[in-house]
Amino acid sequence: MNTTAGRIRLEPTHAFRPATGETFAFWVETNSLQSQWGVYGQKISAAGARQWGDTGLEITALDGNQESFVRATPFLDGAMAFWFESSGNSRILGTRVDSGGAAAWVPAVRTVSNRITEKSRLDVNRTPSGMALLAWGDGPATGNRDIYATNVNPPNGSVGLPVFLHGDTDCDGDIDFDDIDPFVAALGGQAVYEVLYPGCYWLNADADGDGDVDFDDIDAFVALIGS
Repeated sequence: MNTTAGRIRLEPTHAFRPATGETFAFWVETNSLQSQWGVYGQKISAAGARQWGDTGLEITALDGNQESFVRATPFLDGAMAFWFESSGNSRILGTRVDSGGAAAWVPAVRTVSNRITEKSRLDVNRTPSGMALLAWGDGPATGNRDIYATNVNPPNGSVGLPVFLHGDTDCDGDIDFDDIDPFVAALGGQAVYEVLYPGCYWLNADADGDGDVDFDDIDAFVALIGS
């Protein structure tokens, strides 16, 4: 995964992309004294070759924060990764990278939970539409803990339920003739649409509000343009 000498790699996790056989791996990277920590990643081809260079992808530089519980899930041609920021009271951070290792969010690392509390046992999964779902233990170092959960929206890394404006397929806040081309792209599937219109929600093309984007949305979309 990483050939840098004098480093230790801990807590590896991965996200597998069945369509290509690629694996996106993420881990905690430390110096030899384990006094500094960071988060790194690597893409492995179906043939087992490193794709992001011999040293991997630096997501967070080594510093005094002891990151832990790195978890990942695939999305489009890349992956999303999440982790605890430090070993004590900490936030949850996350990032999304594309197939080439480029950051898909601005800023590249987003805060998923800003509660400065003791956390444990992070778990991550995703919905069929690609939304990341996180759950973890949270509470004071001494005393009772609760189970917390949140979602992360892949287009921009925001948390909470996305607000869909049905018909606004170019995501400019209104519905007009400029939405026709992106609507047609959305009919080609979520993956195609989100590559062409990153940061937009595919379900904005769900003009009839049935939870999917298909040819049944065409008449409803035309009606929205004329409204």
